[in-house]
Amino acid sequence: MIFLLKKSLGLWLILFILFIPWPAQADEPVQLILRNLPLQDDRLLVMTIQLENVADLYGAEIQLRYDSTQLKVRDEDPRLEGVQIAPGPLLAFDDRFVALNEANAQAGLIDFVFTLLKPAPPINQAGVLATVAFEVTGSGPFKVEVAQAKFVSSKLTAMPVATTVLALAGPQDLEPVSRQPIAARFPWSWIWAIAGILGIVITALLLLRQAAAGTGVTGSLPAARRVPGVTASPTHTAVLLTEQGRRAMAQGHLAQAYDRFSQAIELDPANAAAWLGKGLVAQQETEKRICFQRALALEPGNTQAQVELQRLDTSMKGFVNHENYSS
Repeated sequence: MIFLLKKSLGLWLILFILFIPWPAQADEPVQLILRNLPLQDDRLLVMTIQLENVADLYGAEIQLRYDSTQLKVRDEDPRLEGVQIAPGPLLAFDDRFVALNEANAQAGLIDFVFTLLKPAPPINQAGVLATVAFEVTGSGPFKVEVAQAKFVSSKLTAMPVATTVLALAGPQDLEPVSRQPIAARFPWSWIWAIAGILGIVITALLLLRQAAAGTGVTGSLPAARRVPGVTASPTHTAVLLTEQGRRAMAQGHLAQAYDRFSQAIELDPANAAAWLGKGLVAQQETEKRICFQRALALEPGNTQAQVELQRLDTSMKGFVNHENYSS
């Protein structure tokens, strides 16, 4: 019992200490970039939260502000309560814990908080922290900005951050984003509540596990520590669905492959492989073209998507020439 309490208390202290507002250091700032992904679809705006110049990152809390009269955040996991965005590849590990993932349509705010769990090594690479899919409900212009941001190193010191504002005339606008320093601090009152609740929940889970097994708990924390928005749910599942779609396509089960690719896209709109696969098995040329265009927008160097689009263009030109000749 004492061992269980010490173990849960240790995790609680990690989360507690991680979010203490330590004084900032004069290091090179982490670049938080809001980047639009062109999808050739006026009803959908997909944005990635990109991190660059990343070194010794151990936790972060971010709040984004958007105009809820123009944009609606699409829920990436309808099975869970609330509306969640999709964590990205930077968090695709079991020792990277998403503590808060929530979109508030009334306030027009998205709150996203994560921390690594010791003894996990810090993040030392650039990449996508999360993906936000907006359903376009207005005529624009559209604006998404970083309302609050705080990054913490493995030494539990605050890291300087440079952020961007995403301002678009329309979903497919690719105007450069403007950079601005982040100044205001995040309201901390709810962090203490989350840390306390996590400590209580984890203690209860460990005690229940011990009671069921009749032995002490050893090894790592149980899988039950996952909360809504943890990475393995949307991103990992989308990868698995994409692979299942490829296998079904290879076996000639095109309807099943189409269904798997569609499910993968619902979970991860930035999954280029799923868009490509869906285009390959789609029946309508219009749908094929849209899928290949989106795959190419996500991965400009995707040669297969380029070839398929060229093939569709050639087929269309041949059809037009035939119609002209017949008339």
